[in-house]
Amino acid sequence: MFRACISRRRVGTLFAGVPAILLAVSPAGVQAQHSLLPLPFADPAYVQLASLERVGCVEARVSPHRPYLVGAIRGALRAAASDPFCAGDLLTALLLRFGDGTPPATGMPEDSLAAVAPDLADAARRAADAESLEPHERLRASAALTLRATSLSKGDVRPLWTAVKDPADGDPPAVAILRARASFENGERLLVLAEAYGETNARNDPHVRARALRRTSGVVDFSEAFITASAARLVLSVGRGQEAWLGAGEESLSLSAHGAPLDRIVASIATRRFEARAIVATLDAVVLDTSTDALPSGTPSQRFYRTLVGHALTWKPRPGIELTLGETALLSRGSRTLDLDFANPVMIYVVTQNDAGRSEDNKDNLTAFGGLKLRVGALNLGGELLVDDIQIDGADRKVTPDQLAWRATASGALPLVRPASLQVEYRRVDSYTYLRDRYNEVYQQLGRPLGSEVGPDADLIRGEMELWLRPSLRLSGGAGYWRHGVRSIAERPSQRAMGNAGKPFPSVEIGRPAQRGLLGDVTVQFLSTHIPITLRVESARLQNANNELAPVATFVRAQLMGTYAFRYP
Repeated sequence: MFRACISRRRVGTLFAGVPAILLAVSPAGVQAQHSLLPLPFADPAYVQLASLERVGCVEARVSPHRPYLVGAIRGALRAAASDPFCAGDLLTALLLRFGDGTPPATGMPEDSLAAVAPDLADAARRAADAESLEPHERLRASAALTLRATSLSKGDVRPLWTAVKDPADGDPPAVAILRARASFENGERLLVLAEAYGETNARNDPHVRARALRRTSGVVDFSEAFITASAARLVLSVGRGQEAWLGAGEESLSLSAHGAPLDRIVASIATRRFEARAIVATLDAVVLDTSTDALPSGTPSQRFYRTLVGHALTWKPRPGIELTLGETALLSRGSRTLDLDFANPVMIYVVTQNDAGRSEDNKDNLTAFGGLKLRVGALNLGGELLVDDIQIDGADRKVTPDQLAWRATASGALPLVRPASLQVEYRRVDSYTYLRDRYNEVYQQLGRPLGSEVGPDADLIRGEMELWLRPSLRLSGGAGYWRHGVRSIAERPSQRAMGNAGKPFPSVEIGRPAQRGLLGDVTVQFLSTHIPITLRVESARLQNANNELAPVATFVRAQLMGTYAFRYP
């Protein structure tokens, strides 16, 4: 008969070590976000990280492309934590939120077993070592409820690429959006996620791609649904999500997130000095007909299925210097055929397009782009250029204008007690950038730009100042001057650049002058991860609104938005 004899002192020692054993055996950071999780564009971390960059913390730069992955954010924050210039409560708040919870390399910390019986300590070490070799599986669920109230005076100027709308066609006075997401994690190498949402009124919301629910004004759809896996430094994601390359926030000259999410395949590789990214995404189908497009009378309707491909390479020789080069191609075909020539992430698209084996009928919409970021003394300088079409030959230049878009920024910290910064930005998109003579080749999806929100045929100069009263309380204000010509990304029939060289910018037509005016905004943000609240008031004092001869008019837009997030994202 087996008889256990354990002294009272030994029992106390054993039970005193149980919490340490449980902590060591269980996966560390069990509530931490998965390293492959992409942060939604509305997450407060984007604003906080951008602010760190503006005040000179170059180590906080995560990537030129968004959405950011949690693992990449952790890497940037670890680097920032080692830089005394980045120190402050804003960095501390981000470090507290994005603690990685990485299990110790040796399995069990020895000091946690100092007071544990030797046999029990050995068993705990073996269990911890076995646990570290097995990927941890986890199911998670989260939700977020957003309430948004909007007040409009005279009309709605948002989004900037559309016409100024009557209040009845702008953002609804009240909207509720419920998001629910579920994810499955297998270690740090695999993440499966799906997010469904319901919106009570989708009017004027450019991110919606679903049809209205029955006879209501609301929608129900999936905003994210993907499988992401990693092997060494390669990350591959297949499914639905949003992408923005270069630029800031949702804005980008090359690939923005102003419109609906994309059904895409994205591959990326990131090292200390280099980052490469490639995308293949299906867009909408466009039907050309004689009523809306410049087709000869009697021509039958033509349906085109469209695909977007792109790739970019970023070089970071040292902190504070970043150079990016890339290109995109919008492919329009009469069938749902994937052109594998353009899916090659290491082939230059213009070489592929001019291959002798390809049909001359397929002249796809190609763009090349580049970006440069520099830290010079106390200033952060940035520049971006997108080349849609450029005329090399002098004779061609007399007939067809260049189709370019470019952006220049400068920012720096202000000498105040609390973190504060000032930024100046200029964006210009030429009159025929993104456009083609056939609408199926225009750089858009569902009438929303795949590129910049201001163009084509527009420019905007804007200054912004921000002040952080607390790590979660931000005040900002901005003012700018905006011009917009008669060309539009949603214009049908689409206009071609040929024959329009030498015309003024922004473009005008008889009885249709350029729209121009002053923009201003004030924003208060409480950037809690659980209850973020934003109050934003915007004004636009416009002359010739919607390119119609009209006196100066002032449009005001006030919006209050709050979210309750339960374990979201």
